[in-house]
Amino acid sequence: MLSRLKQLWAEWKPAEVRARLKQLATDYGALALGVWFGVFGLTFVTVAALVHVGVDWPWLAEKTGGMGTLVAAYAVTKLLTPLRLAVVAAVLPWAARVRDRARLRT
Repeated sequence: MLSRLKQLWAEWKPAEVRARLKQLATDYGALALGVWFGVFGLTFVTVAALVHVGVDWPWLAEKTGGMGTLVAAYAVTKLLTPLRLAVVAAVLPWAARVRDRARLRT
């Protein structure tokens, strides 16, 4: 598996990657940022609520030094970044369709 990923990485050309990212930014732009920060906010608030009601993560207390609910929520939210990225990638096409339908109705 790792060798396959290395092979794919070696085959990618930076110019093609930049062109693809530029196209995605053109297609989704502000919508992608909105979805990203929406998922970030939802994750942050959910984790903060869990910490506030007493969900105990001993490893988290050691890492944050008992700094408080917001620091703990931010730390867990940052740890969940790969998961949030996958959620955004899954939700973004659906959100774009909803946005396009809403534009057609107005």
